[in-house]
Amino acid sequence: MKVYTSAYSIQFSEFTIFITLLVSSLLILLLHLLLMNHKRYKYFRTDFIFIFVLVTVLRLCFPFEYFFTIIIPLPSIMNPVREALHTSIFNIPAWGWLLIIDIVGIIIQTARFIYRIHRLNIVYRMIVKNAKITSVGEYLQDHDHCDIPVYRSDLVPSPMVIGFKKAIFLPETEFDHKELVNILEHELTHLRNKDIYIKNLINLLTIIYWWFPPIYVLQRQIDLFLEIRVDNKVTGNYSEKESLQYAQTLVSVQKKICACPLEQDSAVNCFLIDENVNKLKYRIQYLLAGQLKKKTSPILLILVLVLPLFTNAIVLESYYGTPPGEERGMISEEAITDGYIIEHKDGSYTFCYGDNQQAIINDPSSLIEQGIPVMKENKQ
Repeated sequence: MKVYTSAYSIQFSEFTIFITLLVSSLLILLLHLLLMNHKRYKYFRTDFIFIFVLVTVLRLCFPFEYFFTIIIPLPSIMNPVREALHTSIFNIPAWGWLLIIDIVGIIIQTARFIYRIHRLNIVYRMIVKNAKITSVGEYLQDHDHCDIPVYRSDLVPSPMVIGFKKAIFLPETEFDHKELVNILEHELTHLRNKDIYIKNLINLLTIIYWWFPPIYVLQRQIDLFLEIRVDNKVTGNYSEKESLQYAQTLVSVQKKICACPLEQDSAVNCFLIDENVNKLKYRIQYLLAGQLKKKTSPILLILVLVLPLFTNAIVLESYYGTPPGEERGMISEEAITDGYIIEHKDGSYTFCYGDNQQAIINDPSSLIEQGIPVMKENKQ
């Protein structure tokens, strides 16, 4: 088996997409195991999970092959994949049809997202119109964000931050002073972290990768991680007793959540509590585990920091052995010399030789150097 490196600094192909989906699926599975198993909470804290999430998102954002990427030919799998993608259907290669379907899906998903933002703005105006308006300063003394408005309305299902609005929204529910302090600290931390920008980056990825089921798992994982990270920051300097009070606030708000006609859209909003009881359970377990250990081992952090290099280190590609002529097998020199190269409209190449024999080739340069003619496919 041959192993070689990329001839280009950055390259994009069906093979880089394939390995990106494969690696991303593995990373998403590992992230799921980290978040869903409370026994690991005391070993993997939010610093580790943040880097892990970042690596996963960047891998999806940059599905490329780099100068350091090791290319491993895997003809048993990748040759059929390449040939299937280049199969002509009504004079259009299969990958062209897939691209058309992808673009149509992206347009539909973008329209749906724009509609959600439109509905969000309508909800915002409805809440502000009839809400009781106060400010953070009325509840938290000597706070850096005392001027941030607080809207209380029976249209608000749970304490939340709506979209990019620099405001906090509370339901018409009675909370005691300590609960209010914990609630406001939680929502203010969402604002300081600019978590809504992270959520919208993930929304963009779900629009692009709408056909890739693990992307929706990743979206739910990141929603949970953002809440866990905020809980961790709010209680960072709390005593064990104060952390327990914060956990009690989460449970109390869950019980007090009012029935509200407005649905909770966690993809564009940040909630203190949503309707998922299991999610609350994970948050509380993670919070209490943080009393034993608040940071991840430096060795584990170093391992996850080098993970990006490994995720881009290997690409699996097709390989046909002959030609180009490093290993021509049983093909005669005369057959190769009398052959010719077809340059297809999509940028791929086919070598035609012998008695109507053909082979798809990735790089025709060695054959061109030998004087093998190149024929361009008719573009009509």
